[in-house]
Amino acid sequence: PEWRQTAFEHIEDQYCLRQVYRSPVAFRLGDVENVAFAQHYHLVCCRNLVFTYFNLEKQALFLSKLRQLMTAGGVLVLGAHETLPEGMDGWRHWHQRLPIYLRE
Repeated sequence: PEWRQTAFEHIEDQYCLRQVYRSPVAFRLGDVENVAFAQHYHLVCCRNLVFTYFNLEKQALFLSKLRQLMTAGGVLVLGAHETLPEGMDGWRHWHQRLPIYLRE
């Protein structure tokens, strides 16, 4: 309740993030097979695609490219039933029950 009151405003039965928190955020859509954007990312949501349907080689390639584009301490969020492949250096599991990883 405290976060909701601080960060959101109630508008027509919806909670909307206040402009002060929204303005510094840029949302981007990208092609996971051609990860080549100029900026560095703090948060990447990659749910129910790469780690569900791609083979291990493509998963490793994606993670390698993504690691170069993410800031240290950046967050990678996967789908509820996904995990990173074993032995992927540069990522630390952030939460025991959730598929959220930090870039080291």
